[in-house]
Amino acid sequence: DVPIVADFSNLSRGSQKLGAILFVGAQAWRKGWDRNLSAAAMAQAAFAIMNGRPIPQDPVYRQDYRWDPVTRQLSMPAGKNFDDMGIKPITVPKP
Repeated sequence: DVPIVADFSNLSRGSQKLGAILFVGAQAWRKGWDRNLSAAAMAQAAFAIMNGRPIPQDPVYRQDYRWDPVTRQLSMPAGKNFDDMGIKPITVPKP
């Protein structure tokens, strides 16, 4: 998880306070953005499987998706960052 930290030390006290206010919620927004991007990319990876193309990596963390050809389940890569996203596996239909 990459924190969003801005350095306001070169600003006046008033501007430092304003800067801190502007960044309230920025980390939560970024997590939501990463989750949305990863979910959409996993759907694209499912289409790649259906079309016989190589499975791309997750675009946010550059990790490999987990693919089980027996159950045809495509899951997010292993790891805490992905577990915290709560993205459910996709059952990829046969082409």
